[in-house]
Amino acid sequence: MNFFAMKRGCTIGAVALVAAVVAACGGGGGSAGENPNAPYDLRLTANAGGDGVPKTELPLNLNNVPPSIGGPYTTTLVIDAVASNRPIPTEDFACSLNGGVDVGGLYKLDGTDEEDEDGSPKPSRSIVLGSNSGMATFHFHAGSLAGDAIIRCTMVNNQNRTAEISIKVGDYGGTPSGAYIATTTTGNRGFVITQNVVGGTVGPLKQLTMQAAVFDDFGQPVAKPAGNNLRVSILPNSPSNALAAQDAELRAGGNTSGNKVLSVPTVNGLATFTIVSGNATGAIALELVADRSDNNVDNGIQDPVSNIAVVYAVTEIPSSEAPTPLVSESASFTAPIGREFFQALTASGGVPGYTWSIVSGALPSGLTLSSNGVISGTPTALGSRTVQLLVQDSAASALPPSATQSVRTSVTINVQAINSGLGIVCSGTTISANACDITNATVGLGYSHAFSAQGGTGTYAWALPDLPDFLTFDATNLNVLQVRSNRSLTCNDLNVTTTTEEIKDDQGVVIGTETKRTYSPRTYGFLVSLTSGDETVVTLARMTVSQGNAVCN
Repeated sequence: MNFFAMKRGCTIGAVALVAAVVAACGGGGGSAGENPNAPYDLRLTANAGGDGVPKTELPLNLNNVPPSIGGPYTTTLVIDAVASNRPIPTEDFACSLNGGVDVGGLYKLDGTDEEDEDGSPKPSRSIVLGSNSGMATFHFHAGSLAGDAIIRCTMVNNQNRTAEISIKVGDYGGTPSGAYIATTTTGNRGFVITQNVVGGTVGPLKQLTMQAAVFDDFGQPVAKPAGNNLRVSILPNSPSNALAAQDAELRAGGNTSGNKVLSVPTVNGLATFTIVSGNATGAIALELVADRSDNNVDNGIQDPVSNIAVVYAVTEIPSSEAPTPLVSESASFTAPIGREFFQALTASGGVPGYTWSIVSGALPSGLTLSSNGVISGTPTALGSRTVQLLVQDSAASALPPSATQSVRTSVTINVQAINSGLGIVCSGTTISANACDITNATVGLGYSHAFSAQGGTGTYAWALPDLPDFLTFDATNLNVLQVRSNRSLTCNDLNVTTTTEEIKDDQGVVIGTETKRTYSPRTYGFLVSLTSGDETVVTLARMTVSQGNAVCN
């Protein structure tokens, strides 16, 4: 969700014989002299493969191989009706997919299946099978999506008889792939209108709902977590392009207060959240992180899988019919050697978003350019490099589509010694690039964390414009910034979900409602700005508040 550089194969393991049997009493078919009311059974089973094990597990059919009897992606199913282990002559059997219609299809493979234009049999969701000595055979064939297919067969006689079997296709519900996380936006839109634009129909365009797809190594949705399994952060950009990111907010799950960081769960592999603009224009870079180790970001991130998405804040709705000229000015940035570097490039005009590529030259060793205009990495060699870039807008994918605009620009990266430039140390001795994780907090306890400054002129000024309301800071010692709690943290500082349930009496009559609140860890983010002389750096500090031993009602 082409999301991965590789996919692992699937192995059919040994499983127990699975047969769905429904026993019933009542009328039914039978031979002369038999009791027509004798109990009889309807059985649905899977034929065994070459290893003697019933084929109730099939691998993913990634190459869309057509069905074939005995093939690796096809299992043969047998439906029969018996009384006292003797076949019962019946009318037709009717079989259908009652679950997992996306993971495969039913076939007869007897020459009577409807065919496509290439002459291959077409899958069915339901089929009718003529009985032969009380039984019939048909086939289930796997597709490229993982899941469980529930197949149900019925026989209509004096009473209805049903039987079911489950066929598992592929492996699914694993942890995030080590590749990357893909993102999409409402209407394939790559921009938001700034909040200070008044009038017209721009109101709904001041926010943008996005989805991030988190799939496992098989290209299947990760399991739905008990808590949250995706962390989204608005990353600070360079000081010259920082305001759009500083103004923007994230929202999800009913949270209406401004957040620079939030954690959300996936549903069928997709996590949904909204970005809300501020008053400033420019690029807003979003970092999306999942945890490959346990598919949970509430308990810390041990093995991160990440991607960067970029949204642009603009002051007018881009027109694909009469677009403004695409502009991207040349830029120069300084990157200390051996220190993590991040920069989202900017453009304006045309139809956002923008696609970037290198036309000539090469970035310093250790740095890469993504197609959405993010330069990142850790430079490994001193020196200055200039690259020529091609920037293209999204006019071709807009409605109505129009000709894509493109423009050339240049970017210079100066890699300097490690002790040059200003830096914020979040913990230990490591200088933060654009984001860092700091000490976590617990409900009922006090909180404290120290930041320190490095480099610059030796004289520092700190600013924290958007601290959570339970934190304050002390910068009396200008070299050290102390952040501490101004009150005890409470259960209301966690993620709080409110649900209403019906209360019923012994007769099942609703006599009232009950409101329940559930609590889960909440991640907070705030910007830390450090100025020394004429240089300013900004980093996003992230912390998680957990319930600990507190009792929340």
